[in-house]
Amino acid sequence: DVKAQAEAEKIGKSTKATPFEELDNIKIKLSLKRHIKALNVAGKFAGRTTPFQKGDTVTAKELVTARIFMGSSQNFKAYRNAKDYQTLLDQYANLVELEQKYVPQGFVQPAEIRADIRADVEDLFKGFAREDVETAYELLSRINNAHGKTPAIHMNSNLSVNGKYTADMQDVLKPKEFQIQLSSKPTEAVPVSHVLMHEVGHWAFENLLTPTERLDFMKWFQSTYYRDGKVDFEKINSDTIYSN
Repeated sequence: DVKAQAEAEKIGKSTKATPFEELDNIKIKLSLKRHIKALNVAGKFAGRTTPFQKGDTVTAKELVTARIFMGSSQNFKAYRNAKDYQTLLDQYANLVELEQKYVPQGFVQPAEIRADIRADVEDLFKGFAREDVETAYELLSRINNAHGKTPAIHMNSNLSVNGKYTADMQDVLKPKEFQIQLSSKPTEAVPVSHVLMHEVGHWAFENLLTPTERLDFMKWFQSTYYRDGKVDFEKINSDTIYSN
């Protein structure tokens, strides 16, 4: 209601997702040791060399960028055993605690507003198999119909992997945008439409879930895919079409 909305705004909260570009306007003064420790752990993943201190002020954009880097699949390789993953989860939860206060409904990253989905898909996936083009069209159409925009997608001829969800960084913890990059020369083993679906999953995790829902997912992964103190890759493989 109107009263609840007004009360929420007093402490920097919103009842709807915050546009990514507005996160710079939300200032957070660091006071609790657990938040500072978590930010320093996450900051190292993002390339920050100067530690945060009590009394420092960070923006919500720096906060969410640090959390994204901490939980990225690139850094996940360091957490293949249950003990290390629990350490990650504890620090991740400390960052989410701040997000729950300052951006409780999550945020919306820059995305493409496509007036003509069909034309854009035909141009973006020119030269790929017709089945891949149609799958990409159906996926992006559904996203566009539901949200009025789709992820920013770029073809990259120099990509060393088939695809990735990555940050276009202007400085440490200061991304201009997060985008999906797809190789314009993917390996034949994995259709480009499957690569797109995988990367859209990363985009959806950040753009469609609240901080609480993201933490719940991390906990679900822990309870589902850790066995005898380590990641059960056989179960992951059995539950997914393609797995690295």
